[in-house]
Amino acid sequence: MNTDHIRRLLGDERCGLYLLATFDERAAAEHDGVLTVHAAAGAITPENVAFIEASVARVAPGMPVRIRRHAATDLHGQDCLENFARLFGEGRIVADPTGSFARVSGLIRLALLIRAECWRRVERVLWHAEERRLIVQAASGDDASLRARIRRLIDANADDDLRGAIAAIEICAQTPEEACIPVDVLSRRPPAASPPPAARERNGGLLARLSKIAAIAGLSSVSAAAAGAADIPPAERASVSGIAALVGLTTLGENSFGARNRHQAVGGLRLYFGEAGVKAAAVSGDVRALDTATPDAGPDNAAQRRVRYPAPAIHSQKKA
Repeated sequence: MNTDHIRRLLGDERCGLYLLATFDERAAAEHDGVLTVHAAAGAITPENVAFIEASVARVAPGMPVRIRRHAATDLHGQDCLENFARLFGEGRIVADPTGSFARVSGLIRLALLIRAECWRRVERVLWHAEERRLIVQAASGDDASLRARIRRLIDANADDDLRGAIAAIEICAQTPEEACIPVDVLSRRPPAASPPPAARERNGGLLARLSKIAAIAGLSSVSAAAAGAADIPPAERASVSGIAALVGLTTLGENSFGARNRHQAVGGLRLYFGEAGVKAAAVSGDVRALDTATPDAGPDNAAQRRVRYPAPAIHSQKKA
């Protein structure tokens, strides 16, 4: 089904500050599909919901509309980007007001492709939100052949928009000291607790197939087989949680040349996702401060033009 007309009507300010709208063709047997509008709890009003439902009924009579309100504990507390994406279920992205979710999906897909292609050599794939760095923690450190394989994957699978969001890709041998968030579920696991080679080989084959699904499934749960990975105690995590990881992915505060105003980015996310430490984060430069409550900050959610970006540089991190 062509959902362009639904996307246009969801751009009306009377729809409120919803996070994401998805369309799932498999969810309804009697209709073309189901439209699901996701919002942070308390972010949209009954009037917003009534306007959305009436507008959809006008252009697509009979189409079911679901409104899903997400608790702050869920939005702010996920331990990897893949689990964050799972909160929003399956379906094709129709409207993405913060410009974050399409990039989250692309980043997860890229991480799964890297893991599937280089499975013996990759321990974790991490995202440094503040500096917009994708960090690949390699089992035996950096080498030219690994860099070349990752470069080929980026060239073949990262679109212009994702390339613009990733400032650099770094390969390192040890867990970074900076606060990062794991991209995929398997990256939550510290290197010392990595599965044995045989298990990783099985995971690699499955992830290779699942990565193909990710290309068309938007925010689908693209590595369900990895979901059984053991939870890591908070004391063992060196990661930023929840929406703080989106600071480097959102298009809020980003101009047509790819330059971004960080204050506008965190302020805009604060409005869409609810209570967060925007002022503290903007002043201190620590995205972890987003998880503390402070007063409102202003938004900047103007539509942005996209430009073609070169592939991000790949760097190796050498420890002293």
